[in-house]
Amino acid sequence: MYLLSGFTALLLGSTAALAQPAYRMTPLPSLPVPAGAYPVYGSLQGRGMFTGWVTDAGDGEQYIAEPTGFRLVPGVSGVSRVWATTGNSLGDYVGSGDVAGEFRGIVWRNGAPTLTSEWTSGDFGAVDVNEQRVFAGGVLNASGAMQAATATLDGTLTLLPSQQNALTAWATGINNGGVVAGGSFTEDGPVPVRWSNGVFEQFVVSPNWQPHAATLTGHVINASGVSAFGFYSDDPAEAGMYLWSLSGVQRIVEGNLAIPLGISDAGDIALFGGGPAQLWSNGQTYASTDLIVDGQTGLDFVIGDIGADGTLLVSFWAPDGATTHALLEVVPSPSGIALGAVAAITMMRRRR
Repeated sequence: MYLLSGFTALLLGSTAALAQPAYRMTPLPSLPVPAGAYPVYGSLQGRGMFTGWVTDAGDGEQYIAEPTGFRLVPGVSGVSRVWATTGNSLGDYVGSGDVAGEFRGIVWRNGAPTLTSEWTSGDFGAVDVNEQRVFAGGVLNASGAMQAATATLDGTLTLLPSQQNALTAWATGINNGGVVAGGSFTEDGPVPVRWSNGVFEQFVVSPNWQPHAATLTGHVINASGVSAFGFYSDDPAEAGMYLWSLSGVQRIVEGNLAIPLGISDAGDIALFGGGPAQLWSNGQTYASTDLIVDGQTGLDFVIGDIGADGTLLVSFWAPDGATTHALLEVVPSPSGIALGAVAAITMMRRRR
């Protein structure tokens, strides 16, 4: 029998602790909110986030918040309540605006906003843009049905194919390789779908899935083409959040409110609902109080999004109703030097 030294045990204990998601916090600066306004928040883009507000008069301002300050997202003349929801690092964003009570799609190409004619649907429209400046979303086709589509920076629109029994189809995300994630509602019910180089693929988890289904919620995709979606069903055995990888589809979180908000390139998923779970990582779910932040746990916040590099956008609510925000940056895993020290000390003990 070989015993570990106290130093070795300490190192192993530290390694085990860091097996949980570990982060350092970078608070975002506060921005005064006008009287009579309520805040509107979007998602991470690069190392910033979209934030804004809408006043009682209907005036809206949209900002990108970064650790160094805020940048205004240009609005559209005559359009109130403008929301940018996501974007790329090149100044292209997608969102919507309120035009006389009707929501219209807006895209910002090179930072310049355009009230579009192609993304005019009420529920979808343009929803994502990648670093190759390709937009994705849903449009009304010539038959008046929703159809998934992509568009290039110059506005060239491409309709994406769908299955023959599809009633509607829409895109919800696009990665930098051009793989598009989305959903389709068929005569049998909702189905998660993806398009790779324009080629359509779908996945039905089980024969009992669609008859019990109400809707798909979200469908996010990362750089390697791994995606996650929520499935709302009246069958508890089917409802939950699913991971779609090269090995197929598996349910990773149970419950109708387990809705993915974003997925990192490493496959970590920020989620809404599913009980207290807010993060799925390496086969486990975590609440905010489970995460190690600056060496300690127990912080009370809500995760709003996750970046490609694993950075988390979090929000804190104070008793007076004020909201503050921070970025949680991933702490690198223990170095090979520390692990090497553990191995060396263990071997020394074994030789005695």
